[in-house]
Amino acid sequence: MNKNEFNILRDRIYANTGIKLEDKKKTLLETRLAKRLRILNLNNFSEYIDYLDNATTLEEWNNLVEEVSTNTTHFFREEAHFEILKDYLKQEVLSGNKKIRMWCGAASSGQEPWSLMITARRAGISHSFDFKLLSTDINRTVLEQGRKGVYNSKEISSLPVEFKTKYFSNNGDFYTIKQSLKPQAYFACMNLKKSPYLMSGPFDVIFIRNVMIYFDNSLRTVIVKECKRLLKQGGLLFVGHAESLVAQLVDGFEKVAPSVFRKL
Repeated sequence: MNKNEFNILRDRIYANTGIKLEDKKKTLLETRLAKRLRILNLNNFSEYIDYLDNATTLEEWNNLVEEVSTNTTHFFREEAHFEILKDYLKQEVLSGNKKIRMWCGAASSGQEPWSLMITARRAGISHSFDFKLLSTDINRTVLEQGRKGVYNSKEISSLPVEFKTKYFSNNGDFYTIKQSLKPQAYFACMNLKKSPYLMSGPFDVIFIRNVMIYFDNSLRTVIVKECKRLLKQGGLLFVGHAESLVAQLVDGFEKVAPSVFRKL
């Protein structure tokens, strides 16, 4: 991949997804897309660019997005956030809130959404409660894994034994989220670059963590503004610790804990 080909692909990835690739990512992009060239029987990256330009469907763009998106995740990442969430949900239930909606905006392979669902159960939100968790991601492949909720023993090794037995069904080396948790969980493909977002809200809680680090400030501002629009007054916005200043790009939030903000 020469520099011109890298710049063309980088610009188009940014225009379509908001993911910003620095110069040092050239080798990484070349390595990840080499597999696509082999699958498509193309000789070089110039031919790949032409293939993208002449494609009649979005299938290859979806494949490209899956190669460049990052999907590092694990259960109860940044654990303190889930304790804050549990306390918040308990208060909502005690205050008589009969309808609770949450959105996880970077679902990846599902560890975060299912951590949210387990937290909701621990807060007293049962299967009979009017509760919905919407989980979205731009990567269709990992999103489907999240929807299925199947993980190997290594992926759930950090979970307490109580969680493994209460919230998962075990089949050899694999653990599957129990069916009782799934009816309130919804998964959908979504591109955070494309606003306004189609959800109507209002959400009580939005988790949009460890994804805005891949965007520039202009897109971060758009995302936080959309979160503000979709949150109810008093609702909580959770961002990643590396993104702790992001919510301060938009007026109308107060910080209640590290990387946790309440809509005023």
